[in-house]
Amino acid sequence: MFDMTLSEARKRIISKDVSSVELVESVFARIDAVEDKVKAFLHLDKEGALRAARQADKQEKTGVLHGIPISVKDVLCTMEMPTTCGSKILKGFVPPYNATVIEKLHDAGAIIIGKTAMD
Repeated sequence: MFDMTLSEARKRIISKDVSSVELVESVFARIDAVEDKVKAFLHLDKEGALRAARQADKQEKTGVLHGIPISVKDVLCTMEMPTTCGSKILKGFVPPYNATVIEKLHDAGAIIIGKTAMD
């Protein structure tokens, strides 16, 4: 399931062919399989993502990204996750607010699974 397009994932979640939990679990299984080689993520939030997916499965599917797992670059401030911009200087920094784009992603129903590395 991890290789579905956003449009396919949305259609399958709306039709209940697949749950948000199944989709999130699929994405994490793929990350577990390749992350040692790829090294794309600086932070993963499996517990938070699965909790959000369980909640999304219980709710009406209204947001454009409802129940869809996504990752964001580590330059975007997230209250729930460390934001380091890929720098050791900011190690452990967890912002007291979300960037506007993160709020908009939440409002659209997206499930943020983690923070990806910078260049």
